[in-house]
Parts: sequence; structure tokens; C-alpha cells
Amino acid sequence: MSRWILEDEPDGREIAPGVVIERRRLLALPAAALLAAWTTRQGELASKPASAPSESGRLTFEQFLAEAVPGASARAADTSPRGQDAYLWYLASLAVRILEVPEPKLATFGSVEGVRFGRSFEGPPFLALYWRMEPGAHLPAHPHPTACVCTVGLEGEARMRNFEFMGEPDYETKERFRVRFQHAQILKPGRVNTLSTVRDNLHEFRAGPRGARGIDFTTRVLPGEAKTLYLDLPDEPVEGHPFLFEARWR
Repeated sequence: MSRWILEDEPDGREIAPGVVIERRRLLALPAAALLAAWTTRQGELASKPASAPSESGRLTFEQFLAEAVPGASARAADTSPRGQDAYLWYLASLAVRILEVPEPKLATFGSVEGVRFGRSFEGPPFLALYWRMEPGAHLPAHPHPTACVCTVGLEGEARMRNFEFMGEPDYETKERFRVRFQHAQILKPGRVNTLSTVRDNLHEFRAGPRGARGIDFTTRVLPGEAKTLYLDLPDEPVEGHPFLFEARWR
């Protein structure tokens, strides 16, 4: 037998074979009791201290290395263009969470003025190269023909520009050649810039008025040693070609 619960019908009336109406009854609480319960609950909530801002998403440099070294190592074998990008974005997703990087011993490199470098970690799978730029310092455009690089800002600001070679690069030529502008950005704390062996492979830095600090995670992709080469690169593109720039090796 089924029982239907209706509000306005008398109890016990059979409206169909086997179907009997049963009136729903509500247990009424005095208004004073409801008010007292509500007041007590509000007092409990008000007595709880407010939670402090969470830093659970941030990583010390040691925590970053503990997670990134095995994770990056597992992804480094795919050196295809898409594989390099997947590797770089994995690394970037962790690197943007770094709280701070202890400053290693720094030294100048070559003839570049106002920029000092130091090794924070030497892999595998990557070399973590810490850098500090004085206000207005310029790190000329240079390629990474055998490596992919993830750059993370730590302090201050630096303008970065990325370029690509037009065709196969000749690292020995004394003649001028053209490179294609890809993009520019202001590198700030927590911002990233990436390049692979096949895209955006030339990058250039110019520090802002407060200088800049950052770290490069450089991963060897292709065999062979690649010496550091700098380009003389103008600020203005070739007339009539807004994305092309005339360059030559220093």
C-alpha cells in the first residue's frame, strides 16, 4: 500500500486502491529557541580567529629543486620542438613559485659591463645560472644553439627581446645578416621568458632604472659545445620591414 503526503486532505482517506492519504505534521519550535540557537552559532563563528594568508603555493629554492630535478629529468628526453616547449612550460610552472634564490658568488663574464653571473645549481638536467644587472645594464642579444632556456625574474625589471635567425645561421660570417623579431616583454618578479633551439632562440636583456635580478634554467638539448656569441643589433628594424633587423656578430 502506498501513502501520499498531502497538506489539505484528511488522514486515512483512500483515494485509489492501495493509496492512502497521510497528513504531514511539522514539529514546531518556539521562536525563542530558534533565536537562541542562531545567536549561539553566530557567537561561535565570531570567536574563531581569522586565518593568516597562505604561502602554500610558494617554494623555497631547495623545494623547487626537489620537485623540478626529477620532473624535468623525466621530460628532457623528448627534444622535438613540441617536446622542448612541454619541458619548458613544466619548468616554468614550478619556477614562478620560487620565493627567493640565495645569491651565489658572482663574477663578470667576458666584456659585458654591469652584469654578473653565478651558478646556483649545476644539473643534470639543467644549469641554474643566477644573474644580477646594474641599472641600465645591457646584455646583448645572443643565441643558445644547443640549449633551451627558461628565464625567471626575481627582482626589478628588464626589457627582453627575442629574435629568430632567418634560415640556417652562419656563426663565422663577418657580413651582416637579418634576424626576425618575435616578441618583447618586461621581465618582472615571477614572470618568465622561454626559448628553445627552434624558436625565439636569440634573446637580449636591458635592465630598468632599478636594475634587475633573475635566474636562467639552461638545458642542453643538442650535442656539442656552443661558445657565447653576441650580436650588434639596432633598436630600429629594417625600413619597410617592421619585424626584420640587420645584425652582425661582435
